[in-house]
Amino acid sequence: MKRFVFRLERLLQLRRSMEREQARRLGETQRTQEEHRRQVELCAARVSQAQSQVHAAPPECRTAGTLTNLGLVLDAARAALTAADTAHRQASARVEAERTRYEEARQACRTVERLREQRHADWQTQLSRDDQHTIDEIALRKHQGPER
Repeated sequence: MKRFVFRLERLLQLRRSMEREQARRLGETQRTQEEHRRQVELCAARVSQAQSQVHAAPPECRTAGTLTNLGLVLDAARAALTAADTAHRQASARVEAERTRYEEARQACRTVERLREQRHADWQTQLSRDDQHTIDEIALRKHQGPER
């Protein structure tokens, strides 16, 4: 009985390796995206806090200098929020690009895996046919009796 040999085994191994590498990259970009999302939330909270400070200042404390400083703090918080939001959007775009590459790598690997499964099934079918042929020959010789 000959053993099953898949001639594209090395290709399958390479594609599996590529799929794992792409999954690792996708995970990294997703972690980066999550960090940027947290940064956006933090900046949004700072903007909200700065706005509440501007509105909560008692009228007797609203001097021109205080209002200017609060306005500068609010502007800085808004600028940080805008920058964080831009970084988050860019990270989201990178995640989508990496997800697309991962899906392509996964599909390429799955294609070769399906081919391997099909070839293995064909090998098993041929092996069964060969076994059946051998059994039929033995039965035929036994039925015919000894040769004279």
